[in-house]
Amino acid sequence: MKLLTGDTAPSAPCPSDNTAGLPALIRKELAEAIRDLKMVERPDEFPHLQHLILFVCFLANIVFFLAWPGYVALFVAASFYLNMFYFVSLLIPTNPSAAGFLTRDVTAFLSRLMETGLLPGTYRITRILVSAFFINSRALTSGIGLVFSFDIILCVIAYFTMGILPMTILMVILQALIIVVFYLLVWRFEPFSDRFGKNVERLKGKLSREKVPGWIVAGLFFLGFLVAVFLILITIILLPGMTVSFFLSTSSLSAIGNIALLLAPLAITQYFVIRSIHGYSSRELAIRLCETKKKHLEVLFKQMKSHGDGATFFDPIAATTILLESRIYQVEKKTLLSLFPVYVINLDFSAALECTAISAIKGYIRETHPDH
Repeated sequence: MKLLTGDTAPSAPCPSDNTAGLPALIRKELAEAIRDLKMVERPDEFPHLQHLILFVCFLANIVFFLAWPGYVALFVAASFYLNMFYFVSLLIPTNPSAAGFLTRDVTAFLSRLMETGLLPGTYRITRILVSAFFINSRALTSGIGLVFSFDIILCVIAYFTMGILPMTILMVILQALIIVVFYLLVWRFEPFSDRFGKNVERLKGKLSREKVPGWIVAGLFFLGFLVAVFLILITIILLPGMTVSFFLSTSSLSAIGNIALLLAPLAITQYFVIRSIHGYSSRELAIRLCETKKKHLEVLFKQMKSHGDGATFFDPIAATTILLESRIYQVEKKTLLSLFPVYVINLDFSAALECTAISAIKGYIRETHPDH
């Protein structure tokens, strides 16, 4: 995740409120959303070369299948290792300066939310983190689901052809099912979607009506996010590593010297397959995000103009929240030497911490909502 861009200190005091700057800020953000949408919709540069690489990967697996009796077990082990590293690669910040995120950027962001009147910030930042985390996970559903569904079939074949212990096969199948089910749940419920967000808002409202203090509600959401991430890292990364190690040690593959030399080529072939499917899925999600941002900003801009003419304008807190979140979610295109593009949704909190945005939002809220 891209958590910080630029070296300016985000905690520096902002100038006085600038009400007139908000329409210009919205126009600028709308233009960037349109630009990002065009970038995502642009077709791949070398589709035929990508298809050739995938064909070579298919041939490589045929060669391994014919050359190695233990191909089935090798393929399963390679996919488990690949899943761990592929998933982690999505969580690694793309900007080295993001290392100070927890101690600097979140603190500054919450401080700015307090300035603008958009608290409770803990709940809001939790929802943003959840959305970014799961939207990138959902794009992996098709590729990861395909590979591990195939692994389950191969495990059954390995049981009958390689004489691997039933308990070992059962452990591997169970772990593969956990991974597949996780991605299917993310695909089905879309924790990043407006629909899911509205359900969470209703839950938050219910807790508020029960007179649960706001700071407790916000803390519960943040704690829930941390617990979810912890469980995901355990079930998707740690346990698969232990499972595949046990699988290798209890199968005939343990007798092969330098087994990494056999696992690496198979993992690479699977990587390109998953990367290709991931590219299509992530493009679809990026288009949805860009179109949603564009639609919300267009509505916001039109209603703001109407408000200027004396028409009724919806809650300025909700309006400026749309603007802040639009600036935070950024689409980044990643390629391998211009091949196999993948679109990742990054968090750029520095865009929301710019003083021009803060002063415009503060001024607008105080003009239209004096109680804030």
